[in-house]
Amino acid sequence: MTTSFLKKALSFIVLIVLLFAGDLFADASVKIAIFPFSISASGPNKQIQEKIPLMISEKLEQEGTKVFFPKTPPDFTDWKFPEFKKYGIESGVDFILTGSIFIAGEGISIDSRLINIYEMESSTSFF
Repeated sequence: MTTSFLKKALSFIVLIVLLFAGDLFADASVKIAIFPFSISASGPNKQIQEKIPLMISEKLEQEGTKVFFPKTPPDFTDWKFPEFKKYGIESGVDFILTGSIFIAGEGISIDSRLINIYEMESSTSFF
């Protein structure tokens, strides 16, 4: 399962970088806050829950993006755009990345949402 998971996770990271490469290179000082990903699995798997955001941040940092992990992440389950915008402005970030991980047997699904805190309509989802 580990090699299959790593291949899927790496593919996911590459997809994110390729889709936002133009936006990320336009301004070298882009800052992204990565909120903890929720996990749904038959058994606890804290390692995967922590590694996915770290893998994403490593790839983004290689591209020149500054990544921020909140020390005490807020409870954002019921947040709408205004709450994300307020948090982003107070934290000094341009984007917020949230997501969830679903593991079923040997399969894994990573769903994420990249929120541009300045434009309500420019939120992008990845599956």
